[in-house]
Amino acid sequence: MKLSEVPQGLRVRIKAVNIEGELRERILGLGFVPGCEITVGISAPLGNPRMYIVGGKMITLRDSEANMIEVEPVGVCTLEETAEGETYVVESIWRGRNFCARMRRMGIRPGMVLKVLSKHPHVTVETIEGARISLKHGEARKIMVSRRERHWQ
Repeated sequence: MKLSEVPQGLRVRIKAVNIEGELRERILGLGFVPGCEITVGISAPLGNPRMYIVGGKMITLRDSEANMIEVEPVGVCTLEETAEGETYVVESIWRGRNFCARMRRMGIRPGMVLKVLSKHPHVTVETIEGARISLKHGEARKIMVSRRERHWQ
């Protein structure tokens, strides 16, 4: 996943910095080094540049620079990557205002606890209130969740 694709508020770990020359040295000097964990902050009104929290410092990067930094989520995964029978908390929903609005109408929003019932042919989840929701795998890839330690009640 590219750093520019990560939703606001998510914590990620840098896997690789695919930049050459002087720009690479500048990016590494700012703290964007492989293995470093960063938090994605807010974007400018038009989406570019974007703020990142690196080692307690707030740093902005253009999307063209963030596109060349490969990252992986820390402590989160997509709903598609979850295990059946396990309980998760929705951390974020990404990829567009319309998709987020549709998920809210279905009852899925950040902070919500979901239990994964089935993953085939669709990803079927159950909410604490008992509602069952079936999502296509492409939709489940756009929902970031973290493992919930407490068991389903």
